[in-house]
Amino acid sequence: MTDAPRRKNPKTGYVEKGLLAALSEGPQTTERLIDAIWGDDPDGGPVWAGDCVRNAARRLRRRGYPITRPSPGVLAMEVA
Repeated sequence: MTDAPRRKNPKTGYVEKGLLAALSEGPQTTERLIDAIWGDDPDGGPVWAGDCVRNAARRLRRRGYPITRPSPGVLAMEVA
């Protein structure tokens, strides 16, 4: 192991911003979220895009965003 500081993934903020933008329009399936975040990528995003979306949602929940999972494969943001 090295004592080098751990570097953040530069794409993390990109995924979180895309997730928040897509969820502001209402509940979305994971596939629609992937398309909203990586739709302009000619490769269609990473192979593990679903994991990226789930991890971004988890990070945002920890920071206090009201992201819910009303049914399997669907994410939503509660509006107060």
